[in-house]
Amino acid sequence: MDISSIKSAELGSYNKENPNGFDGREICAISRYAGISNKVSSFSLFEITDFTTSRSGAMLLAQVLWYFIEGVNFRVSDDDFMDLKHYTTYKVPIDDEVLIFKKSNKTGRWWIELPFISNIDNKLKSSTLLPCTYGEYLGATNQEIPERWLKARRKNEV
Repeated sequence: MDISSIKSAELGSYNKENPNGFDGREICAISRYAGISNKVSSFSLFEITDFTTSRSGAMLLAQVLWYFIEGVNFRVSDDDFMDLKHYTTYKVPIDDEVLIFKKSNKTGRWWIELPFISNIDNKLKSSTLLPCTYGEYLGATNQEIPERWLKARRKNEV
């Protein structure tokens, strides 16, 4: 996380060059979400120099670290898709497609499967799961293809 992405007003006299950026609440929320993610394996703060003139800036960075650690503490491992008992699969037919949704039995989180297209040379080597919402699943049951699925599919077909 680059400290220069935070508004200078939030850091006190530490950074007088950035009138725009994240406020303290936003940067702490982003830090917590990063900690919650099972995909994040490291976290760093960059562009830190000297906080001797800005105690509030130093406090904010301490809070950013605290929120990341709190997020790590609340991590839930629910992405073991090899074991069928950990999730429920829902297949929703829409036009020529069958959208496959997976719901974690542990946390209730949802994913939608992006199918593997073998005749296209892209970086995917198998089907991929995209995080989605229960609302997107409900929309699919009403014949509405989720926008994130369409975008990801278009991106992988190029």
